[in-house]
Amino acid sequence: MNTDPKQSDKTAIQNPGSSPISPVAGSLPWMAAGQPAEEIDLVDLGVMLWRRRRLMIWVAGVLIALALLLAIFKQPTYDYTTSIQLGSMLAQDGTLAPLMSPQSASATLQNTYIPNAIYQYEAQQHVDLRALKINVGSNTDSTTVTLTCKVSGKLSAACMVVEKAAAADFVRDNDRAIAVVRASLKAKVDAATLNLVALQDPTVFGVQKLAAEKAIADARNTLANSNLQLQSLRDPAVFGVQKLAAERAIADAKNTLADLKTNAQVLHVREEKLDASVILYQQEAAELQKYVAEVRKASIGAAKAATGPTEALSNLLLGTESQRSVDRLNGIQQILNVTIPEGRALLAKQIADNQRTQQLQNQTIVQNTLALQKFLFNHQQDIQILQNTIQLQKQTIAQNTMALQKLLFDHGQQIQNQNISIGNLQSQLGNIQDNRALGDPLRSLTPVGLGRIAILAIGIVLSFFIALIAALFANYVVQVRARLAPEKTT
Repeated sequence: MNTDPKQSDKTAIQNPGSSPISPVAGSLPWMAAGQPAEEIDLVDLGVMLWRRRRLMIWVAGVLIALALLLAIFKQPTYDYTTSIQLGSMLAQDGTLAPLMSPQSASATLQNTYIPNAIYQYEAQQHVDLRALKINVGSNTDSTTVTLTCKVSGKLSAACMVVEKAAAADFVRDNDRAIAVVRASLKAKVDAATLNLVALQDPTVFGVQKLAAEKAIADARNTLANSNLQLQSLRDPAVFGVQKLAAERAIADAKNTLADLKTNAQVLHVREEKLDASVILYQQEAAELQKYVAEVRKASIGAAKAATGPTEALSNLLLGTESQRSVDRLNGIQQILNVTIPEGRALLAKQIADNQRTQQLQNQTIVQNTLALQKFLFNHQQDIQILQNTIQLQKQTIAQNTMALQKLLFDHGQQIQNQNISIGNLQSQLGNIQDNRALGDPLRSLTPVGLGRIAILAIGIVLSFFIALIAALFANYVVQVRARLAPEKTT
């Protein structure tokens, strides 16, 4: 049996039917006669792989050699980390709380300080650090943030320098914020101390005490005034004068109403006279129209019959008389169409104003009557209110007396609370922790990532798979060439 793969390939090309792996009757190379096209003959597959063993050994050997070289010459990768302790101060519950949240500090380092440190290093060393990736992490309940990068070879020094520079810049810039917080607490301590001095100042406290005593004295004076007002309300002389004034207002309103009614009667009489004058003017206008028509008719007849100066003069006199009658008629029409309507409108307005004033006067009478009744009612109510006010003022005096006693007690409590507040502020001021880098960047004790043995093992496995694929591909090329050979012969 010939085991040379080159000779076998040549034979398969020259005589496709003689090769055990050549296509016969449309079947695949490793399919037996009558076997379904979907099944694979493992024996033929094994024969094919055996024939391609040299190719597989050569491909696998090259790939294993490459994997071995990569494992030997690959530089180990290490983690370089540095930590920053965030500045903190005492919270109200007595625990240390960071002045800047770890999440905010991580974002600031990641987006500002690390890019700036990389830029400065690139400018100084004239290198490209785009492959350098530094990550910042923190825990929610921690006051520490950690800078970490995985590098090997020449990037190790750059990683350490960049981490150290970013941490130093962050600590320097945020120390200013801590200085502001420290100054703010110092100002609060000073203010609290001044408040304590003010509380302990007898002059200031004396003013507050005097104000409380004055409130008691004012309440007593108000009580005395209320008693005087109650006596005045109960005095018949004062009450009688006010009642008489209200009754006088009602009488004056009734007199005014009577005058308005008399004036209304006069206006109605004038309205009747105006109606009569309208009738007279209308009659006169009708007569004048009739007269003017007759005069015009006579004038026309005289003009036709005029034969001399006498007839012409008569005709002229008739025309003059006719014009006078027309002017009088126009004057009457002016009176009927303008003067009388205006007078009627003015008279109607006066009548309406008179009626409206009468209504207002009636309302005034009702209002004054109600006001008198209300006055009598309010008088009794005022007496009742003053009596209640006197009781309230007595209670106010008692409350102000208690307030004075409470003032004395609260003054002592305020001094005690202020001393406690000053102590707490001083404690916060003394326990402020500055931002600080926890040492220089440190390298991990062991390399991270894939080791040499793992790289070599992966290379060996991949080399066998690639060698198998290369054998299958070589056999595929032979099959294609075998199939194309008969076509060329034809």
